[in-house]
Amino acid sequence: MSQPSATPATALQPVKIVVAAMCSGLVLVSLVGLVSAGTDGGADPLWLAVFAVVALAGVGAATTVGFRVPPVDPADRDPGRTAVAALQSSTIVRCALVEAPGIVAVMLAFVSGWGPLALLGLVMVPVMLWLAWPTRSNVAKVQRALEAKGARTGLTERLFGAGTGGPMLPT
Repeated sequence: MSQPSATPATALQPVKIVVAAMCSGLVLVSLVGLVSAGTDGGADPLWLAVFAVVALAGVGAATTVGFRVPPVDPADRDPGRTAVAALQSSTIVRCALVEAPGIVAVMLAFVSGWGPLALLGLVMVPVMLWLAWPTRSNVAKVQRALEAKGARTGLTERLFGAGTGGPMLPT
């Protein structure tokens, strides 16, 4: 019995699962930090400033470094498979870069003794979804980097179809 070929919907499924899991993990860690860190400390502006700097650095890195992927060699026999692998890798990098400030917020909550500081990690969840969820625009950014040497991957068309709608449905 032969295996069915991967459809565009199944090609995106692992990426979506990883992004959703990392977002969910950040929510859980933030809530545990809130409960565990206590409320003995106070909202020292220093801790808020540290979080702001780390968050800006994480988001800045995710928007620049997170979309950098090596161009596909025009002689590559299967540029589509290479492109999907690069998309998956760059998505994980963007998730990690955005998740780091959320984890730092939890650490700052423990250092300061003020649990509500951990909730700042929740701010990073929508940012992670915006930068890492495999939307048409995020996939197109990765595709542009992959095709810098002239190779044609057709990544966006492969995953979303030629129209302007969402992912193609399996046939």
